[in-house]
Amino acid sequence: ERMYEVYLNIIEMGPGIYGIKPASKFYFNKLPSELTLSEGIFISSIIPRPKGFRYTFVSNGVLRNYLTNYYKMLGAIMVRRNQIAPIDTINLKPNIELTGEAKNYLAKPDSSAMEDSLFYLDTKTPILNKIEE
Repeated sequence: ERMYEVYLNIIEMGPGIYGIKPASKFYFNKLPSELTLSEGIFISSIIPRPKGFRYTFVSNGVLRNYLTNYYKMLGAIMVRRNQIAPIDTINLKPNIELTGEAKNYLAKPDSSAMEDSLFYLDTKTPILNKIEE
């Protein structure tokens, strides 16, 4: 458990965001202990692809509806592992909204996939060109 705690406090959870406490503030302007179950599931879901959050929200910072089944699946897994009670999963939906600085990092609706890919910096300059300079 201690290793898992250390891991959660050093991994990347967003652009330049490392650890659960900075992530909680970045996404929801809260302490980790203040997160709702839905917010906690969201933060855990970004671990494999921490910058992918930019595409999971609509421009006003509300999580997209297509994640409802994902939340239900994670809730069922947590119940099977006795991490939460079955009652906690009633009406479990991705009804979260960004209230922290992350809202400023969302992908623009009119941006192309190429410009928003991981191969580009915020300046829209290809990384490969930067390396060659």
